[in-house]
Amino acid sequence: MQDEGLQAGLVQTAQEFFKEKMALETTPAELAELAGFQNGKERLVEWVSNKAVSETERFLNEKEATKLENLIPDAADAFLTKNLAGFSELGITRASDYLQSDAGKKQLHLMLETFFEEHGKMGSFAKMFLNVDSLTEKAQRELEKLLKRPEMKEALENLLITEWRQLLEKKFRRACLFREERSIFTTSWA
Repeated sequence: MQDEGLQAGLVQTAQEFFKEKMALETTPAELAELAGFQNGKERLVEWVSNKAVSETERFLNEKEATKLENLIPDAADAFLTKNLAGFSELGITRASDYLQSDAGKKQLHLMLETFFEEHGKMGSFAKMFLNVDSLTEKAQRELEKLLKRPEMKEALENLLITEWRQLLEKKFRRACLFREERSIFTTSWA
């Protein structure tokens, strides 16, 4: 623009218009409707939802026959493999805590009762000579000793590593079930 006065006037008018509109407490939905977009919020939510579903579908279709080891980042695999020892310790601690709790003792007692009942006459005969309450306490102590053995931790750690490696060898398959109102994604492992 050649005329500096005209340019300054236009800039000042634009700034005042912008300040005025910014001072209004207009919601994005109202702005969308003012711009001619009816049901703007609903349309935006629908568009985002459809986009998320279509992109997820595309990704799942592309990766359907891919081994999991190719989908999981190396850093995540290394982190998990490194920390499996902690998971085995955590599992043993949780099992020990449960075993020492009232609920664990009750569960062990019920398991022993069921064991004797399932073995008919032999079970009834053995139950006559064994006090289930004292047997529960003895079993509880022996299971606690078993859980504290280093071999148990090592066996659990080896089991976790083996299961993790086997899981990584599997291929990712997906099944998608569409319904009118929504889509439900379920994954399965081959």
